[in-house]
Amino acid sequence: MGMHMNFSDDEYPSDFEDLREIVTTVETPLRPIPEIRMHISRFLDGADMDEVYPRLFLGDCDAAMNEAYLRKNGITHILNAAGNTCGPAPVKTGKSFYKDQSLVYLGLNLIDLPFINISVHFEKASAFIEEALSSGGKVLVHCRQGRSRSAAIVAAFLMMCRGMTAANALTMLRKKREIRPNNGFLQHLANLDLNLFRTKLEKMREECSSSSSSSPSSSASASRSSSPSPNCEETESESDNKEQKNSKEESEKKSEKEDKKEREEEDEEESEEEDEEESEEEGDEESEEEEVVVEEEEEEEEEEEEEEEEEEEEEEEEEEEEEEEEESEEEEEKSEEEEEEEESEVCEEESEDEEEEESEEYEEESEEEEEEEESEEYEEESEEYEEESEEESDEEESEEESDGESEDSSNNNHQ
Repeated sequence: MGMHMNFSDDEYPSDFEDLREIVTTVETPLRPIPEIRMHISRFLDGADMDEVYPRLFLGDCDAAMNEAYLRKNGITHILNAAGNTCGPAPVKTGKSFYKDQSLVYLGLNLIDLPFINISVHFEKASAFIEEALSSGGKVLVHCRQGRSRSAAIVAAFLMMCRGMTAANALTMLRKKREIRPNNGFLQHLANLDLNLFRTKLEKMREECSSSSSSSPSSSASASRSSSPSPNCEETESESDNKEQKNSKEESEKKSEKEDKKEREEEDEEESEEEDEEESEEEGDEESEEEEVVVEEEEEEEEEEEEEEEEEEEEEEEEEEEEEEEEESEEEEEKSEEEEEEEESEVCEEESEDEEEEESEEYEEESEEEEEEEESEEYEEESEEYEEESEEESDEEESEEESDGESEDSSNNNHQ
């Protein structure tokens, strides 16, 4: 039994180029944010988040860490798409950060780089958001800026749980918030879009085949049956003809589109190259901004490390200077000690010389005194000798006189 599938243009999957065109061309209007009147205050007040779907919010890390603002908006669930612990610029919140608010928390280990496979988190994150919304809660999905990682997660939820295509999901999000998933994440969303379309197609085929097998086998009963299923109950020839016709029309449209595209590419090759460069630059803007943030943080860390190194060097220099000062002081002390020793030696020598001189002088004085004493003794002796000699002479004279007198007396007597 043949079958025919009716799909509108916007139900077909989009490729990477289509999705990149959406996130670079769909304009985001100036929009108010919940509970805040002025647009300019969304960054100053740490309240940069937008309600992109009923009770589903997209925001940045400042809004996620603004506990008062979360309470004001009734947020019950937090999905942190930048909860990486080893990569650059993580948003370190976690369950313990929200323990006072009793918020339900889920952290994803994601880095905003094109080669990261974000699709491994689509199912878990979508289940978390679906459970929160079905329980009547409000969910804030955030990363650092609320533009790339968190936007890709919310788009995947809308595709997996709300039946949207990637193009519809990104267009809706772009009109609510200025999102810009990186090129790698856009490719994962395009792959998810194709897989969901294939799954939908297989499901419809199964439904058609089961519906065909349950219908009466005879042509008579088939003619008596009620109105056929809108998309499945057709004759084989009619469905084949329609399929061929549709495929032919699609191929013709595709060829026309390709021809038109080739002509446009030939006519506007230079402008397209410029547009591609601009779109690539815009597509990489967020990653570049985050890289700038990472570089700034790394520069700050390097500056801190340099400051620490400089402080360490200064401390080492101070220690070296102190050591040098100590050494110089020790050398000075040693030199002073040596000088003192030399001075003491000189003093000792001088004292010895003085002592020798004094001893010599003393000896000389003692010799002089001895000589004087000897001379005095000699003089005394000589004086004594003279006195003795005088006394002797006096005695002799007296004797002579006495002898003379006696002679005189004797002479007188004789007379």
